[in-house]
Amino acid sequence: MGSGQERRVPSDQKEGADAPSFSGWGRSYLLIIQTLLVSSQLVDRRSRNGWSCRPPEGWALILELRAEEELQQMTVAIPGAIYRYRLSPDGTSGFTFMSPGVEALSGDPSFEARIHPDDRELIAATVRNSARSQTVWSCDFRIVLPEGQLRWLRSTAVPELPAADGTFYWNGILTDVTHEKRLEQELVRVNNEWRATVDVVGAMIILEDSRGCVVRCNQAVPAYLKLSFPQILGRDLTRLFFGAEEPTPHPVFRLPWPATRFPGSDRWHEVASYPLDRSAEASGWVHIVSDVTERRSIEQKAQRFTAAIDQAAELVIMLGPSGRIEYVNPACSQAIGQAPHALVGRKPRDLHLIPADPKVWRDIRRTLAAGTGWQGRYVTRRDGSPTQAEISVYPVRDASGAVCNYVVVGRDVTEREHLEAVASAVNMMDQVGFVFSAIRHELGNPVNSIKTALSVLREQIDTCPRETVIDYLDRTLAEIGRVEYLLKVFKTFNLFEHPRIEPVAIDRFLEDFLGLLGNDCGKRGITVSLHASAGLGDVLVDPRALHQALLNLVTNAADAVEKSAAPRILLNVQRRGRRIFLQVEDNGQGMGPEQLAKLFHPFFTTKPQGNGLGLAIVKKLVTKMGGTVDVVSARGIGTTVTLSLIAGGEDT
Repeated sequence: MGSGQERRVPSDQKEGADAPSFSGWGRSYLLIIQTLLVSSQLVDRRSRNGWSCRPPEGWALILELRAEEELQQMTVAIPGAIYRYRLSPDGTSGFTFMSPGVEALSGDPSFEARIHPDDRELIAATVRNSARSQTVWSCDFRIVLPEGQLRWLRSTAVPELPAADGTFYWNGILTDVTHEKRLEQELVRVNNEWRATVDVVGAMIILEDSRGCVVRCNQAVPAYLKLSFPQILGRDLTRLFFGAEEPTPHPVFRLPWPATRFPGSDRWHEVASYPLDRSAEASGWVHIVSDVTERRSIEQKAQRFTAAIDQAAELVIMLGPSGRIEYVNPACSQAIGQAPHALVGRKPRDLHLIPADPKVWRDIRRTLAAGTGWQGRYVTRRDGSPTQAEISVYPVRDASGAVCNYVVVGRDVTEREHLEAVASAVNMMDQVGFVFSAIRHELGNPVNSIKTALSVLREQIDTCPRETVIDYLDRTLAEIGRVEYLLKVFKTFNLFEHPRIEPVAIDRFLEDFLGLLGNDCGKRGITVSLHASAGLGDVLVDPRALHQALLNLVTNAADAVEKSAAPRILLNVQRRGRRIFLQVEDNGQGMGPEQLAKLFHPFFTTKPQGNGLGLAIVKKLVTKMGGTVDVVSARGIGTTVTLSLIAGGEDT
């Protein structure tokens, strides 16, 4: 373990003037005794000069009485190897004796050559420190076996009294601690892995002993408690989280417990506790404390949403990707007449919930296959009688955008349609009377004028000048032209009785529409502009019907702004959810409440040359396309007509 080359000395050679005179085997036996004395703490006394291992008087005589053969057998029986080591004042050092066991440890008699180069300085420093402090030294170091493998040895040495020339001697023992080192390294590795694993976990992980104190925890615990590890380890777990007022252990750390909030925190936590083996030496509990605030908020929102669906009057059905029922709300269960669990797993076709018309059913399936929703009405025949249902079907997408479910929201509108039909019939009778009165007035005037002109011509045919006859004929033809115009308007009113609905790109449609109006409005000094928001997409309409409705609205607006200082018409379009809102706004004279109340009545008009059918036609066309018409107007400010139409594609 040093720079010297000395390995053995003859048994009769003295190591110094004051060194005891006994053989190498005698010294080995002394080593055994000294080692046993050290391990049993029987040499904890020191002489006046500070050395702890002066051999008692009479040992030399005892040793001389021992046969060297017996000593050799003892040293061979000792696990490991024993040695005597020497450090001279000039710094040279070396082994003066080594038992045969050293070769079994190192695989080579030249033990010093097998010491790992990186550990030589550690051994030398340990020896120097022992010489300086006059204490037993112990050191773990590595040797390189002839096969290249490493072996860990532990050297424990007891110093003798220094010789007169200042030479130091140690008697020691070498033992193989490779297995122990491997266990230590494995323990360190496992501990590091455990620490690295639990520290990346967001939840708090706590090891509690049988006394209720914290033994170990991960980084999440001091981060939450705002304490250091020394301030946590060994402390009572309940006191750390609940304070001194609560009894220990708190039930939250022993029993199944709902989410709780610790004092001073607005976060919700859930505690999962697992008891350790009570028969084991280290019994206690492992606790995993998870922050469930976000999950609790989501669960509460889901509960409110579920409660709203359960209490809704509409029928709500959740379908899986295969088209089978996964959920129905109470209203749906009651309408069908079966318990919810009896409906789950079945298909709507089996319950006669699909349209009786195969064309409608194909249209729904085609729309859903394209990834869009479907809205409309259809007739079902569950019990043999027709039932009118108003249905909306929408795909539900997961985080990746894939369709995972379909939601069906419906209501039975059979009774409502019956009542609407009765109300419509009553209203129609009122309207028919109004229409007949208006037709009688509109057609009566030209007919009376024609009759009067022809009667005058008949009576004065022989005496009337040619110019007078031509004048009466021109008046008659003009009145006939007025009748023809009324008949043409009636034809327009019924032109789109059955509109052909299709997806239409609304922004392009309006650009084309404004291109047709540009010259006419420009000649009249009217500014027409379009404001369209981004991402409008398609609108589900009959393009011919929408063109006619917009043409009527713009014509009315153009007539209304004729007397304005800066006549202006604005078309504003925006999309909100499943609806497209199209506004026609003007800065004309506006209307009062009385005019607004009669606005959609046929033949009601405030224009001298109007026929009163323009807005009635607009409302009919828009209603046929599933839309609505709303009018807001104020005198001196202008009028805004808003069309609400069904948007195509997905919600935005």
